[in-house]
Amino acid sequence: MIVAVVLAAAVLHASWNAVVKGVADRIGLFVRTSVIGAVGCAAVLWFVPWPAGGSWPWLIASVVVHVFYNLGLLAAYRLGAFNQTYPLARGVGPIVVTIVATSVLDEPLPPVRAAGVALVAALVMVLTTLAYGLVLWAQTHGALAAVAALRESSVVVAALIGLVVFREPLGRVRIAASVAVTLGVVLLAVP
Repeated sequence: MIVAVVLAAAVLHASWNAVVKGVADRIGLFVRTSVIGAVGCAAVLWFVPWPAGGSWPWLIASVVVHVFYNLGLLAAYRLGAFNQTYPLARGVGPIVVTIVATSVLDEPLPPVRAAGVALVAALVMVLTTLAYGLVLWAQTHGALAAVAALRESSVVVAALIGLVVFREPLGRVRIAASVAVTLGVVLLAVP
């Protein structure tokens, strides 16, 4: 179930980013969707416990990081091909989350899952409210590092969207990287 939810989030995230790449007013779209997302999240706050006091610095840091990440992504989409910029932007995530999960949160990383994280992250680097919510749900029900790496399977979807929608060439390296990411996803799904 967790694998299916995270893969659905990956498809949603890649699709959302393809929409961003395809519109002229990216900043306007970013602002509008951020406002809509904030209003939607504020409405949900009435039905869930209020965040603990100690979590507020982390929540604020998360917002700041996401704003700068999105602004950088918008600039990258203006300058580069979708099937190249999206995977590079996503590729750093599994590495950072794995480092934090294993060193700060003391979460064990079995060798097979470590191989899956390494494979997804390394090959992604060569050469969205619903999606985010699905991943958050999965992270509360599964291993943090494995879910983060599995989430990056969206780069395969992005490569296909780049090929079909934007008519961007894949080439042998991107095809091989997509196959390798898929293999990493399979390794992460092993119980």
